[in-house]
Amino acid sequence: MKNAVRTIIGIGLFFVLSIGFLTGSQIYLKSKLESKYNDNVDKALAKDLSVDKFQGIYIQNKELQNNNLMLYGSSELSTTFIPQHPNNFYLDKESNYNISFIGRGHCQSIIHAINTGALNNTSSNKKIAFVLSPQWFTEDGLSKEGFEANFSELQFYKLMNNKNISKELKLKICARIIQFTDESSNLKNIKLYSKLYSNNNIISNIGLGLLKPYYYIKEEALYTLDLKQSLDKINEVKDEESKVNKKPIDWTSQLEQAVKEGEKAATNNEYGVYDSYFEKYIKNDYEKLKGSYKTLKYTESPEYNDLDLLIEICKETGVKPLLISVPVHSKWYDYCGFDKNNKEEYYEKIRGIALKNNIELLDLSEKENEKYVLCDIMHLGWKGWVYINEEIDQYYNEN
Repeated sequence: MKNAVRTIIGIGLFFVLSIGFLTGSQIYLKSKLESKYNDNVDKALAKDLSVDKFQGIYIQNKELQNNNLMLYGSSELSTTFIPQHPNNFYLDKESNYNISFIGRGHCQSIIHAINTGALNNTSSNKKIAFVLSPQWFTEDGLSKEGFEANFSELQFYKLMNNKNISKELKLKICARIIQFTDESSNLKNIKLYSKLYSNNNIISNIGLGLLKPYYYIKEEALYTLDLKQSLDKINEVKDEESKVNKKPIDWTSQLEQAVKEGEKAATNNEYGVYDSYFEKYIKNDYEKLKGSYKTLKYTESPEYNDLDLLIEICKETGVKPLLISVPVHSKWYDYCGFDKNNKEEYYEKIRGIALKNNIELLDLSEKENEKYVLCDIMHLGWKGWVYINEEIDQYYNEN
């Protein structure tokens, strides 16, 4: 009996000391962060594409508070070698906002849903743009490996503690997470949390209640780490950017310039694919790739349900999303034998989702036959980024 009492007292003391240490650390780190965060820092961090940023909370919340345009996507965000990519495009052009990039390869709807649900709901900035790639909507959807690589435990806890999100929606999120984590050895605690929450019965609720102190300490420890990593990033920012004379944007001339840039970059093939990509991924297997997409389909995928979850999160948190539908590379997909009817059905499904939910949509499918909308066989290119930059500008500045 005495041993049991000592154990309980020890656990209680550990909990109190842990919370005290984490709370003190957070107060110190926040004071440092607030003293250093300025417009120059905000502009620099908006361009940051690191894992620490998109799996964190602090920087994203600050960017929302500073009225940045948040742009969520996957691997297309990394095409910073394109002059029209927003990181480069706005260096010498007038703009009343910064575009903040969130995501990397395999960051798809469920990852963005968890991220969006974790954000600070007190921000008045509720505009977030989401880039949708056709390649997300395969019959398998997001892989378990892709989910695990991009899942943020901190954001999951923040979402589950977000009072603006209904229990019904949290149950759906947990059910989906269970599907991704059923065989994972790295996310056992998340799988347990999700299963206990999803069971939604007396025994499971008691079990989750008993584990609440553990999950609370875990969340606070992860948030403290996020603050530390955010401070490290801020300390790396140079004091001043070079002063550049900013010019008004002529969108027509920017499209013309995009074509010129594309022509210079894509000289060794008929597809408008930049030279090094064609050399590395296509040239040697060109004949083998003919007809290789015949069995590929984008109309039946678990990604559609994940997109529905993202849209539900947006509705419950007051986010006004802009969906950006990236087209397939029409000429390349024709060569590879992709079914044209399936392609049109995919485009129509995305249009239908936007219409049904009264969501703004930039539908680039009508541009699928234009050279240089993509820079390779799937990622946004010179003209594609100009179209997106223009649409984002209108979306951000509308009432």
